[in-house]
Amino acid sequence: MNKPILIRKILLYRRFYGKYVRRILSPSYIMHWFFASVLCGIVIFIAVFATDTEAILFKRAQMPLIELYDFDIYNANDTIVSSHAKGLKALRYADYEISYETILSLIQDTTRNNSATEYIYGQEVRRVQNTYFFDKGGIYAKDNGETFWSARASYDITTKIFSGSGRFWIASIEGSAEGKNIIYNQKLQTMNAQDVRAHIDLSASKGKK
Repeated sequence: MNKPILIRKILLYRRFYGKYVRRILSPSYIMHWFFASVLCGIVIFIAVFATDTEAILFKRAQMPLIELYDFDIYNANDTIVSSHAKGLKALRYADYEISYETILSLIQDTTRNNSATEYIYGQEVRRVQNTYFFDKGGIYAKDNGETFWSARASYDITTKIFSGSGRFWIASIEGSAEGKNIIYNQKLQTMNAQDVRAHIDLSASKGKK
């Protein structure tokens, strides 16, 4: 390439880009760049702050409101003790409670001469409103000797329905039974289950009559 032509092209490039650079570095453009950088900084700050706030709220939701250890709690009214809870540890969250190695006694009737007690035990018991969940196995028993166990279970203290998922067994004075997926209604004294195998002591049944 001819040197004069090459020099001319270089001068033209320098003149063009020089004007462009001077325009960008002019005071008006510097103010634009300043406000643009401030805006970007605000957006980044809001994004980081929102993420941190969400993380803090999530951690707070996972933190218990109340912690109890080796607890022994009675609930009573004017005439009778209606419930008694005893366990190793209990945690109360905003939406549910969870306790460990818990025995719960519930008094069904308020009459002194005719009161019946229900017993609930679970290695890990989770309570949501009026329902207890036994994700690691639960035992439900009555003071007449009837005992229910299920691999996973729930018990609604309002409807008095014990629902078991998976294997279960029952023991009473009359005999025992085992099967799957039990639903026991304490109020109606009815039971539904699958694959039930029962062992009945007829002499005990006659003696009870």
